[in-house]
Amino acid sequence: MIETLHLPSNYDPPTALELLRNETHNIRHLDLTYTKIHWARSMFRGLKYLGLCGCGGDGLTTDVILDILANSPDLEDLKINSMTVLESDTSSNPIVLPHLRSIDLQGLRGDLVYHILRYIEVPHCQRIKIQTTSGSELVQLLEQSIVLFEALFRDLHKESGGSQLSAQSGMLQWYTGDINPSNREHTQSFFTVRTRLPSFAPMLRWIERVFGRADPEGLEVTIRISGETVLQDPEITSVLRRLRSVTTLWASRSIRNSRETVGFLGNLDNDLIPVFPSLKILRVFCNDVTPEEIFEMVQNRFTAHPNQGGRGKPSDLEIIAETIPVTTPRMPVGSLSFAVITQIRSMAGLRFTLVKRRASTWRGGMLAIVWDNEQ
Repeated sequence: MIETLHLPSNYDPPTALELLRNETHNIRHLDLTYTKIHWARSMFRGLKYLGLCGCGGDGLTTDVILDILANSPDLEDLKINSMTVLESDTSSNPIVLPHLRSIDLQGLRGDLVYHILRYIEVPHCQRIKIQTTSGSELVQLLEQSIVLFEALFRDLHKESGGSQLSAQSGMLQWYTGDINPSNREHTQSFFTVRTRLPSFAPMLRWIERVFGRADPEGLEVTIRISGETVLQDPEITSVLRRLRSVTTLWASRSIRNSRETVGFLGNLDNDLIPVFPSLKILRVFCNDVTPEEIFEMVQNRFTAHPNQGGRGKPSDLEIIAETIPVTTPRMPVGSLSFAVITQIRSMAGLRFTLVKRRASTWRGGMLAIVWDNEQ
């Protein structure tokens, strides 16, 4: 009795299936790579592993995929990558997969991902990876089909004792447990979404909805500002102002990013609480922002909200400012005002690191100047 069927690319699947004499119901581990077969409902059932990569063939529709899932209640791993599947009009009843622990949907259209996730219930799933080839359906994906997973994410965060969440335009990542920088997928649980189109606002709304009211204990949130017009979008800035658990803010290397990020942090708009009161690390590029602008920002944050405890007290802040050698720098490295940097250093609750990279090598020489109030 054959329980495992693995067909690599360029293999003749009809021959393999003929050898099985169409008796495919005993297969428990199905792994097909760039193969085409004649698909039909009830063709595969009772699977524990379903892996399809680049597959096609006559009759491959969402109905067939959902039929396989509905007839495989013991499924543990689901992987569908780089495929074009015809969407069926037929709706499906909720499919409960109590043993499913990982979902990997990559290289698919957003509507296909949405169509699959909207019908399945996975109370114990711990790993979800999504990468879509289009971003137009991301709002539906994050605000409708993923809703059923949100309580699960909050429970996993609480049970693991902490989690890390990061977002930038086109990418959202969430991890729990001890984070291994070399391979985050070895962590206890994770949820990642990638899309080719800039889709920052839906991701920020998802963070606010899922973790906005969660216990901030053990939650680390990193926001990367990338794109010249991100902070000119009123919807994005409105959601950012409501995110209280952001611990790291990173301005990517592009024109105006650092300057607008620093300006955003310093513009209090008469709020009782500063933007990102839990912010611990700020990374900027000095080629795009001056020490005077940084000083004005920290003055606004720490002078308007003194470090004396209370609801409005911002967290201690470490600022890492890098200088990048360019042919025509917007702000020459030699013009750095160390007097202003000294003023920044004198403020309580601040740590300032200036990193100057040499023009001759990117990874090589690096000069770091660090001031710390404890020294």
